[in-house]
Amino acid sequence: MTEPIPPGRWWGDHLGETRWVLEAARLTVDPVWHGRGGMPPGDGQAVVLVPGFLGGDYTLAALAGWLRRIGYRPAVCGFITNADCSERALERVERRVAAVGDS
Repeated sequence: MTEPIPPGRWWGDHLGETRWVLEAARLTVDPVWHGRGGMPPGDGQAVVLVPGFLGGDYTLAALAGWLRRIGYRPAVCGFITNADCSERALERVERRVAAVGDS
């Protein structure tokens, strides 16, 4: 059993936070990352990528590259940071989906 964390004293799991480097390295040698390994082909279908809260389109670069390698046409929404009003953000996504669907 672990001891409770005193209020105002938790500084995070710094060693655990560095694990992403190992996970990213492992990902880049996986056959699926390179478009092999039984993934169904995208056949040129369009996919609109929407970043999570406070994220920007740049956070989806690895996903967009992978989707492109397996045959999809990824498109981003033009978010620098996804921190706008929900209504305006949704309107932007809807316009982007319509534009990608027309092309």
